[in-house]
Amino acid sequence: MMTWVRAIWLEDGTEEEGTVPSTWIRDNYVMWPNTTNALKYMISGKVPTTTWRMFTLVKEKLRSESREECEACTITTSAETEDEDIDVPKRQRVKKKSQIVRGLLLGR
Repeated sequence: MMTWVRAIWLEDGTEEEGTVPSTWIRDNYVMWPNTTNALKYMISGKVPTTTWRMFTLVKEKLRSESREECEACTITTSAETEDEDIDVPKRQRVKKKSQIVRGLLLGR
């Protein structure tokens, strides 16, 4: 059975993400066929040759025997969410019991 990988690689200085057969990952590179129909190569299980393009592998997000599972992968790391706004709750000041009693006595 074929194993699939959800991977991130560098292509012309841009991070690309996709699902490829595990055989297309070699020595920290993602191998890519010189064709417009890479899906046909993926499904048929073509083994990369020296004529294929090579892209630097950034990371593997998931390895699975299910291509659909890799395609559906939405795992993100803190590095990938760095630029997103994150709501961090502010610490609330806890009133001491004596402040509450004093407030009640003074009508506050």
